[in-house]
This record gives sequence, C-alpha cells and structure tokens, in this order.
Amino acid sequence: MPVLHHSICPLCGSDFLTPFLKSCDDSKSKQHFDLIRCEACGFVMTQDAPDVKAMGAYYDFEDYVSHSDTQQGLFFRLYHAVRTWMLSRKRRLIQRHVRGGTLLDIGCATGYFLAHMKTSGWDVKGVEPDEGARRMATEQFGLEVMSPSDWVQEGAGTFDVITLWHVLEHVHDLKGEISRIHRALKDDGLLVVALPNPKSVDAAWYKSAWAAYDVPRHLWHFSPENIETLMGQHGFQLVSRHRMGFDAFYVALLSERHRGGRFALIRGMIVGFVSWLACLLQKERCSSLIYLFKNK
Repeated sequence: MPVLHHSICPLCGSDFLTPFLKSCDDSKSKQHFDLIRCEACGFVMTQDAPDVKAMGAYYDFEDYVSHSDTQQGLFFRLYHAVRTWMLSRKRRLIQRHVRGGTLLDIGCATGYFLAHMKTSGWDVKGVEPDEGARRMATEQFGLEVMSPSDWVQEGAGTFDVITLWHVLEHVHDLKGEISRIHRALKDDGLLVVALPNPKSVDAAWYKSAWAAYDVPRHLWHFSPENIETLMGQHGFQLVSRHRMGFDAFYVALLSERHRGGRFALIRGMIVGFVSWLACLLQKERCSSLIYLFKNK
C-alpha cells in the first residue's frame, strides 16, 4: 500500500525526526501507526499513513459520525446535542469579524454547519471528499457541495470566509491546500481553522491512547505554535484563538470508550472535566482550539 513517508519536517525542513508515540486505530483497522516528532520545531506527524487513494477505506465505518450521522447510543446522541449548540456559537464567532457574504466550508461532511449558515443569510458552498456525505448534504439540506477536484477550480478572491472544522489534520497535500485557500479567500477575508491540540491536558493524560490522534486519519498533530508558523509561511496572520471546551469531554469519553472496561463513562467525564477546567485557566491547554486568521 502506498504511504505518506516523512524524511524532513514540512514546517521547518529539518531532517531531525525522532519516534514520539505508537498509536492504534481503535475505530477501524486496529493497526498501529508511528507518530514522529521534529526535534527542531516540535511538529508531530503520523508516519507511513496511507496515501490519499488508500485512505478512504479507513473512514468507512458507521461510528465515523461526521459522515454517517449515526445517533445510536447515548454517546452519539450527546454528540448531536452538543453539535447543535456549537453551530450557533460558530456563527456568532464568525459574525464578530464578518457580518455576511460568501462562505466556503472545507470538509463540510453532511452539511449541518453550512445549512445553519445558509438559514442565517449566508451564500454558502461546501467541499467534501466523501461521496456519501456529499449526497446527504445535498439531499437533506439542498446544499451545493463540491468534490475536491471541483474545488481546485474555484476562482481567486471568491470567499469572504473559509472554514475548516477539524479538517486540516486530514489533508494530505498540506501546503498545496493552504495555498489554494489563500488564493480563494478575499484580501480582507477570514480563515477559521479548528484543530485538536496535542499539548492539551487530556492528550498528556491519555498519551498514545488519546482519541484525537485518530491514526491514520489524522496525518498532522498541530500545537498552537505549529499552526501559527505554518499559516505565517502562507501569508496569514493569527487574529485570535478560542476554546472548544466541550471537546475535552468528547475526546475523553471516546478515549475511554476505546479503552473499554468498567466505569468508562465516569472516568471519561472526570478526565474531561479536569481538562475543561484547565483550559479555562490556560487556553493553550485546551483539547481543541479555534484559530482565526487574516491576510498579513
């Protein structure tokens, strides 16, 4: 199987890459994958992940909720309840900076965020590589959702806002995708990127069992410093960072669910609460963060 093998760091160009952790794909294949770390800048990557053509099979399971929309069991019912609340929070956050206009959501999955923004008066489009998720977004919400091959043909300076909600960590062509985003965004546009944080309290607690490593689907594991460096290389300047507090509970519960055993729900809630509390005191320790960028 063709794989994505790293011999140099894509952020700083250093070849001083060392083993970091070995993590298991508990959701699908049960394979183990190596995480490596650049000793020059601290960037963590999944080594020898499947290439873009082979990766599709690793998303093909019912519990991949962003594609399947499953609501089976208490865990996923809670996920949907929190997602509904987060839609309004995301909209309010964006509209503090841009009142309205054109919005592109890359990795829009089944389209809930786009549908919410559309009903709020925005002119929206989506990009989604999974054919089934594209079909659900179109049939359920009447959205215009492009495949990645269509997205690369979008014109320059088209969008007022581009969003990637837990998507950039999945992108094989990392620098190519950010260059396309920079081209498609208007000069005064807003880029919104949400990412898991490997420097979070829950990441430190679970180590290789941290569910947000999500190998091999997550190719890149960005610290706050890493993402600011990468975006700066492509002409973006950080405007602000914001907490995604509920992710501490989601990731902790998912980590415990994968580990199994008695009292997994209780353990996950305790770890999630501790992580949530820590991020109130120190934003950089939050399980996930939202980053807002504009052109320099």
